[in-house]
Amino acid sequence: VLESKNDIELINAYIINNKYNSILKVTNKLKNICSNLQLTVFLPILSSIEKNIRNKNYEGIEKFLDIYLKELDTLSRYIR
Repeated sequence: VLESKNDIELINAYIINNKYNSILKVTNKLKNICSNLQLTVFLPILSSIEKNIRNKNYEGIEKFLDIYLKELDTLSRYIR
């Protein structure tokens, strides 16, 4: 969970610096991790981020990151 939050901070830095290809790499990594751990609730969110980047719709990315973080916080409460 901590690594995922670090990845979100990295994505936020990439957003600020308009490095959208780098965001794709991080979201792909997160999707692989979520798939391996069967955390399927995260996959549509991460896929939406990727889709928005590929469609050059950068405005919606932060909204999906917020949703991802809320779901991540919910998950972290259950594993403590």
